[in-house]
Amino acid sequence: MRNSFLILRPARKFVRDVLTFIVLVSLTLTGMSFELRTDASADGDDLSPDLILTNGRVLTIDSRNTIAEAVAVRGDRIISVGTSAELRVLAGKKTRIIDLGGRMMLPGFVDAHSHTDGVSPDSLDLTEARSIADITEAVRKKAATTPPGQWIVGAGPFMFWQGWDERRLRERRLVTRWDLDPVSPNHPVLLIKDAGHALVLNSYAMKLGNITKDIPDPRKEIVKDPASAEPTGVLLEASMSLGINLLPEASLEDRVKAEHNASNQLLGFGITTVAAMSVSPPEIAAFQSLYANTKEPLVSTILCPYVPATRPLQDVLRFVNSWQVITGFGDQRLKLGSLKIFLDGGITGRAAWFKKPYKNRPNFYGIPQVERETLFAVVRQADKIGWQIHFHACGDAAAELALQALEAAQKENHTQGRRHILTHLYILSPDMIARMNRLGVVAVLQPNFVYSLGEHMREALTDDQLSDIVPVRSLLRGNVPVALGIDGLPENPMYAIYAAVVRRTNAGNVLAANESVSVMDAVRAYTNTSAYALFEEQRRGSIERGKIADLIVLDQDIFKVPHETIKDVKVVLTVKEGQIAVDRFLGKKSGS
Repeated sequence: MRNSFLILRPARKFVRDVLTFIVLVSLTLTGMSFELRTDASADGDDLSPDLILTNGRVLTIDSRNTIAEAVAVRGDRIISVGTSAELRVLAGKKTRIIDLGGRMMLPGFVDAHSHTDGVSPDSLDLTEARSIADITEAVRKKAATTPPGQWIVGAGPFMFWQGWDERRLRERRLVTRWDLDPVSPNHPVLLIKDAGHALVLNSYAMKLGNITKDIPDPRKEIVKDPASAEPTGVLLEASMSLGINLLPEASLEDRVKAEHNASNQLLGFGITTVAAMSVSPPEIAAFQSLYANTKEPLVSTILCPYVPATRPLQDVLRFVNSWQVITGFGDQRLKLGSLKIFLDGGITGRAAWFKKPYKNRPNFYGIPQVERETLFAVVRQADKIGWQIHFHACGDAAAELALQALEAAQKENHTQGRRHILTHLYILSPDMIARMNRLGVVAVLQPNFVYSLGEHMREALTDDQLSDIVPVRSLLRGNVPVALGIDGLPENPMYAIYAAVVRRTNAGNVLAANESVSVMDAVRAYTNTSAYALFEEQRRGSIERGKIADLIVLDQDIFKVPHETIKDVKVVLTVKEGQIAVDRFLGKKSGS
């Protein structure tokens, strides 16, 4: 690689100091803060940048989509953006200069919806299973090395809520306990289904949970054999807790390790800020421990607590009122975000809640996850005391209920500016989009679901429903802010950008080509607008003076490669708060 890492010195120290002084004064006049070094040296290096990245194609994602060549960083902040020549003259003796060789730089991705509690390194990764035999063989091998009575858990490589997908299995059916029992007679087994809206238990685990055909199932979420009425071991949506609650409580140390592993993976994909969905109090404690005791760069995390909305109303209100802090509490590394409320389930378990019935199931519309009275009361109270709310709403019936609850709350509370979020949003009518605009709602979408879950959508929904599925373009045209979050399916942001533009499933079928957007629209949604969704737009989401130095460098220009290859673009350098966190560019491990 041609001189990719150079230490350069300006010809005249006086010129450097004068120009640096002008840069810093301009920051002061614009109200942007910086921190002077406390170890100022006699040669004037106290005003010089710590890092300058030059000779790049810097897409700033500012209000004008300015393209620059170089960025100067001091501490954790960007202090200047401009040409390579302008910024090189600012360098001092201790300044590190990296020549990007013409590569593209973007702001670090801001993921507005993911699950970053991580997974135990002991869990089975079944995401690549292509047959039931693949799954049972993996369980058999794990059982051979696991003491009898200990759990065998299958999840994903990045987050717990990933796993096997029956659409990718040769048999194209759900795994059942009868598949698992022969290879795991002495171990309880729990295997998450891809997308996290279903799981399967073996008979050993079902016995531990006393899950029989007589167990109450008002939501019809315990899948049963049609002939015998016996539970198959597959649990959907809220009933998954019957299995999840059987698992041993993870230790604080194990949780911290899992979250640290997730942070490293996110930074490797260029995600520098993430909203962690559905976190519990033990997970919050683990995040606090991780950030308090780790010196290396970590992804900045916005914690979004899960609201147990299926409980009795008074219990749910007690949960909301019990918090002594609300949205925004914390700092630039770890802060409290929105309350997460599930209104329905997902498409893979046929639990997304629609206004029209599922294809080939004339009287089935999905599975609502919350009572109307409970939702209205909780939304009204949370909105009143200052919480941002993040609604899980895959189907249009769920989105409709969320909008009704928000309309009622804002009318009674006379509030605005909360930036309440509706996420997933497979289907929306023009009227619903207009109401979202009027209510100031932010849409957090996962166009990557078109790629990873599109075949599930094609199986479950009618052609009429599919015609506008995941309506990115329609929302943008309706002046609704659209942010993106990968939700771990897969965790690489390039798939979200790819699917937003190309609209192709992993089987090669195109869904709702009319909802395709430009690469620029997708990149802006995954940076600037996602920062806005998280109340972070003043310090993240664009490359501008005074903002946090969260920067990524790509191996290819995402705007120039064929659209079909966008998902193959790689992040080669991640700068997190001024420190090099990921280095696949310089050819060696980089320090801070």
